Amino acid sequence: MRVETRVQVKKPLLRLSLTQREVIAFYLFISPWLLGFLLFTLGPMIAAFLLSFTFYDVISPHVGSGLRITALCSPLIHSSGRR
Repeated sequence: MRVETRVQVKKPLLRLSLTQREVIAFYLFISPWLLGFLLFTLGPMIAAFLLSFTFYDVISPHVGSGLRITALCSPLIHSSGRR
């Protein structure tokens, strides 16, 4: 007497190629560095750029000045270009 048993093998839900797995691995390995760069380097740079357009001291709230305090709108810069 012979008994046959059939074993069903479940197929993976998501079948990825080698290239796709390498891309996912790349983003998983680079994400801590990228997150640190955005938070600790790019964030303060953007904040400093935006604060450069304000009159700000620690005691009083900041007052927006627009382009009045930048070097491009300085009368000294314009007069030096005419000489």
